[in-house]
Amino acid sequence: ADPDADVDVAGSGGGGGEGGGGGGDQTADDGTFMVSVPNAADLPADIFIEMTEELVTNALGAPVMPRHPTGFTWLERGWESKTQYIEEYRAGLAANGVGLVARGLSQEEADELIAKLSQNGLPTTLHGQGHEPAPALYTIT
Repeated sequence: ADPDADVDVAGSGGGGGEGGGGGGDQTADDGTFMVSVPNAADLPADIFIEMTEELVTNALGAPVMPRHPTGFTWLERGWESKTQYIEEYRAGLAANGVGLVARGLSQEEADELIAKLSQNGLPTTLHGQGHEPAPALYTIT
């Protein structure tokens, strides 16, 4: 894949860029994994979102040494853009207290992302074969 085909997740923090293609219907039953962040403290959704959104966004784009030293793009985390991720994260937390963070990941990518989120003190849930079922989707199909 062309590394310039999508905006770097850890990049400029703007509204995100256009993806190089659709993420498709990446569900946890296709052999890939999803990662979510539950509102385990049962805080009001808007407060939890305000407290966690930047930490989650930064973890999504963080480089993984030595395998992925430049960080990840939105497409590599299962999103067409930052906007798509933010909308789904917020909608899931508001609806049922679970914000979807990434989808279409390999087991290794999911484990690395969970480690990054845990370093930031965030609870996580792994969705996929042998783990939790896929969370409900609210803004994407």
